[in-house]
Amino acid sequence: MLHKAIKLTTSNLNKIEEFKRFGLSFEIAEGLDLKEVDSSIDDVILYKAIDAGDNLLVEDTVLVVNGEEVVDIRWKIEELKKQDNPDIKWITSLAIKDEGFIYIYRGEIKCALAKNASDIMAPEDSFGFDPYLCPILNEVVIDKTFYDLNKEGLKDNYSPRKMAVNQLNNGLFLAKIKSDSVQKWTGNYQHN
Repeated sequence: MLHKAIKLTTSNLNKIEEFKRFGLSFEIAEGLDLKEVDSSIDDVILYKAIDAGDNLLVEDTVLVVNGEEVVDIRWKIEELKKQDNPDIKWITSLAIKDEGFIYIYRGEIKCALAKNASDIMAPEDSFGFDPYLCPILNEVVIDKTFYDLNKEGLKDNYSPRKMAVNQLNNGLFLAKIKSDSVQKWTGNYQHN
């Protein structure tokens, strides 16, 4: 299913650059910074889509570390860097509210913590957790961080964000939820 007249909304310039590389066939609406609920991966993306409104595509990135969803990972990178051989999955969700439904798309990849991650200082041109994580492909750790792969023009080959965009472009939604069936959020929000 291709959604009509949609725009991607994000305030993160690094994400915007990545999405542009994926050859999106829709506009990017820069600057809208949505509050994120403090809940599960599914709730975060669902409520972001509701808050954005009709025909605005939203994105959220989560790490699952040792089976626990870390929806506010940008606030916990230092904690992550200190872990000893954690089991990590990087999951990116996209969602859009369109004609009374919310469609959710997802991409994910297993990751390993880079060697000596606790000693790595993020380069000024790095993005999020890219300097600390290496992708795992077919159970083999790629011996380069996402930051290094990005410098070589290869990050998109492993990017869950690109995988989610491919799901969207091919109409392969993970979930389709009637928007009027979703209750108003009354819980807490993540750091903003």
